Formats: sequence, C-alpha cells, structure tokens
Amino acid sequence: MSRRRSAALIAVALLGALLAAWAVQAALFDTRSDWTEVELAPFVRRIEASGELRSANSISVGPPQIRRMWRFTVTSMAQEGKAIEQGQPLVGFDAQDPMERLEVKSSNLETARKEYEKTELETLERLEALILEQVELKAKRTQLSRKLDVPEEQRSRLELEKLKLQAALAEREIALTEKRIDVQRRNREARVQAARQRVATLEKEVGRIQADVGRMAVPAPRSGFVVHVTNWRGEKVEVGQSIYYGQELLEIADLDQMELAAEIAEPDAGRVAVGQQAEIVLDAAPDRTFTGSIRQLGRLFRTKSWESPTMVFDAVITIDEPDAELMRPGMAASVTILSPSEGDVIQVPESVILETGSGPRIMARRGKGKSKSIPVVLGERYEGKVVVRQGLEAGDRFRVASEAFSP
Repeated sequence: MSRRRSAALIAVALLGALLAAWAVQAALFDTRSDWTEVELAPFVRRIEASGELRSANSISVGPPQIRRMWRFTVTSMAQEGKAIEQGQPLVGFDAQDPMERLEVKSSNLETARKEYEKTELETLERLEALILEQVELKAKRTQLSRKLDVPEEQRSRLELEKLKLQAALAEREIALTEKRIDVQRRNREARVQAARQRVATLEKEVGRIQADVGRMAVPAPRSGFVVHVTNWRGEKVEVGQSIYYGQELLEIADLDQMELAAEIAEPDAGRVAVGQQAEIVLDAAPDRTFTGSIRQLGRLFRTKSWESPTMVFDAVITIDEPDAELMRPGMAASVTILSPSEGDVIQVPESVILETGSGPRIMARRGKGKSKSIPVVLGERYEGKVVVRQGLEAGDRFRVASEAFSP
C-alpha cells in the first residue's frame, strides 16, 4: 500500500508541477504583446497544374476548300516562331491535281468554242440559203403574175391554165419556205444558245479551277506570329507530308493577347471555377510570376495524351499583362490556381496546434482574458494552414506552439 501511495503522491506532485509551469508560462504569455489574431477569411487552396501558352486571338490556317479534293500535300511552310506580315506566303500545297483538271477543262473549253463558231456559221448559212430560196420563189411568182396580166385572147386556154397552176404552186412554195425559215431561225437560236451556254459553263469551270490553283498557295490572312499546330499525337506536320481538308496546320497568333491552356488533375477538378485567380510561371522565366484568372472550363474529362492515360480537365486562363517580348505560343508553364472557400472561416497556422491526448488544443486569449489552452475541432489543412471549425471565435489571439514552451 505504501508503494502505491508513494506513486500516487509522486504523480500528484508531477501534475502539480506541470500545472504550475503551465500557469507560469501563461503568465509570461499574458505579459507579451506579440499575440496574433486568428484569420477570418476564405480558406484558399493552392491548386498546382501545368499548361501551355497560346494566343487568345489567333487565326487557324489549313488546306483551302477545293472541289473534289480532300487530301493535300504540303510543299512549303513559313518558319515557326517568326513574325509574318499580311499577304506574305504562309503555306503552299501541291497543285498537281487541280492543274491536271485545269488542262482537261481548258482543252474542253477550246473545243467548245470551236463548236460554237461552227454551229453559228452552219446555222447562219442554212438560214441564208432558205432566205435566198424564198427570194427566188417570190421573183418567180412576180414573173408569173406579169404573164397572167396578159389578156386571155392573146394566149391559148391551155397556156393560161398552165400559168395559173404554176402561180398557185409558187404561192405554196413561198408559204412553205416561210415556215422553214421560221423553224430554221428557232433551231439556230436554240443550237447557238446551247453552244454558247456550254462555252460559258466551261469558262466558269476553268476560272474556278484557276482560282483553285491560286488558292494552293496560301498567304498570311493577317500579320502576326507563326505557330505550327500539333495533331492529336502532339506531332507537327512537316513539308512533304499530307493532311486532310479541315485539319489545322498553322496559326497566326497575336502576342498581345495571351492565355494559358491548363490541364487540371482529375482530383482537383471539382475545386476550380470560372473567375478564380491564378499565378503563372513560365518554365523559360522561372523568376517572373504573371497573374490571371480562369476564363473557361472544359465540359468533359479526357486523357492527357495518347502516351499518358492520366485523366485531366481543361481550363483556359487569361493572362492579365502578357509580355509580348517574352511570351511565345507553345511555351510550357506551371500555374497555381487560388481556390477559396465559399465563405469566411477561422484559420490558423498548423504550428500553433498543441497535440494532446485529449485532442488538438490551441493556446489562445479571448478579449482581455488570460491565455488558456482551448480544445478545438480542426478542418481542412493546406500548405501550413488549418481551418478551425469549433473552439475559436473571430478576434481570438494565439501564439505559435514552439513559443508555448519557451521561457
């Protein structure tokens, strides 16, 4: 019994010493003025991501729209990373296919023009022949009329009947020729119009193909910075390779308006929102930090690349004050997105937390009262800060834990 009693007395003595030391330490705290008030503000998470610079105002350039042509071979491209002026050569494509079609259509046009001339001459000759025939018939009718004007007593009855028959026949031939002339005129008009229409159609086709040939050499649609676009594999098209219509090949970028195409890791996607602030550091200039904000978020998750199956979420971050001398499309960058909580919360440095057997505590003062160890319920932690969900109030002051046991 004496041993138990001795142990109990020793424990009570140690506890008393600890409480006395705590009281002395608290008294020392109360005499110091460097207490820090708890922070009442949105809890800001710093979400790390990576991305690539691009122009916020760029024009994409690819193969021209050519009728019945879907595959294009690149024959020339402006050098990437260089400035280009509007109208300067940007990219060229092999024009062999439209040139061959132009040769065929030009030959057809030449043939159609000759056919048109031939049709016009032949139908005109036929019409003129009928008109001449009509003139001759009318002259014959006139001669017969003069003969019939001779008194009947001066001619035989048989001769008179013969003249009348010839006159009637001449009238019928004149009427028939009149109809033939009318038919020939209409026929000539139709044939000439058809031949002319064929020539016009071929001229239009030749003009269109000539324009297609001209479009195979694409000039810069505006002044800017040349960027070679990568495909879904991250590869850039080279001279001699073929691409399909609708595929982007180049961009003309405006360096005065830049943005970051960021890739957010899947676990962090739910914490980002449009309008959140961001800090951007270029890999090529790690000593500078640019600011910006999230302008747009993607709608779907995707794999980062065909080589990396990691799921990511796209975000477009506008850069507040881009440096046109430094920044270039395609530059890699790291970005820190500042993701605040919806409302103000009490937060303190993790270093002020006292871990005890009964749970976390904080040495704090409330109002003008003395410092005391307050049990707290902690929430989220991030980069050295922790949210205090219960135990502290706005206006409470604290000292860091390392100071709690210093003399």
